[in-house]
Amino acid sequence: MDYEEFIKYFTHEISYNLKLLGVTWRASPFIGEEPEGAMVVIRGGGHVDLPPISIYEYYQRFLQGAPWGVAAREATQEFFDDRMTRCALEDMRVFSPDMVIPTFANVKENADWLEQIPHSMFENLAIVLQVVYQSLGGINLNLIVTDDILEEWELSFDELYQKSLDNPRNIESVQMVELYKLLDETAIYEGEEKKLPPFYVVTNTGQHLGAASILYKERMRELADTLGNDILLVPISIDQFLAMPLLDSGGVRCIANALHDSNGTVAKSEMSLSENLYHFNCRTEQFRMISDVPKETKKRGR
Repeated sequence: MDYEEFIKYFTHEISYNLKLLGVTWRASPFIGEEPEGAMVVIRGGGHVDLPPISIYEYYQRFLQGAPWGVAAREATQEFFDDRMTRCALEDMRVFSPDMVIPTFANVKENADWLEQIPHSMFENLAIVLQVVYQSLGGINLNLIVTDDILEEWELSFDELYQKSLDNPRNIESVQMVELYKLLDETAIYEGEEKKLPPFYVVTNTGQHLGAASILYKERMRELADTLGNDILLVPISIDQFLAMPLLDSGGVRCIANALHDSNGTVAKSEMSLSENLYHFNCRTEQFRMISDVPKETKKRGR
């Protein structure tokens, strides 16, 4: 595919992605005198200052092996910084408290960032509120709720947090899926689901920023009834927790070490949450961080 063809298909795909997202914006090409000057111009919704997208930049990614459709998808997603995200949410008329969900953040990795935004604590994790919108096309928009937004909505953090927990839409979105059902069909676990322990992945419908789904105690009660026991919760990422029946001390130690090793392979990842495990007591409906599990240190050879 030459540059002219790329411009045509790339622009069309961005416009299609915006349509799937639900905004009224559409894309058109602007060809400059130099190849580097080719841009996709976004127009619509009464906004006259939407920034253009550099076509040449993504054409370089295409030349390096990225399919043109992938390049267009990346361009669409990367277009949405905080300002553009808010413009899009307002354009779709979904910028409202009803679209807010609680999310988790790693306190250690986000200390400076957390100083600037309202949040509360869940054991050693931060609860951050976000306006989240997920499209059919897979373009996800999320915007941190700041003090300015709380003031605009005339709500305190605690009021909006409770509103997000009481929101029937959010409760319905919580998904508790048996682990084997999420495994690739070609994985070694195929056909072995009956031999696996009853592991569940707790997330939301889009598996996007869904780790805080464990905060919906109504759904946790359902999971406790299914497992017939208290729940051991393993933080996999900002998107999901792994849930299983509470294990004995040896089992907890084994899981803790596996989590420690897993986090070590993705050090400083924005996706990681914590190296601690959590216990949901189905009788008191309270959470407790399990922080006193000794970590095994692998011996190094000379």
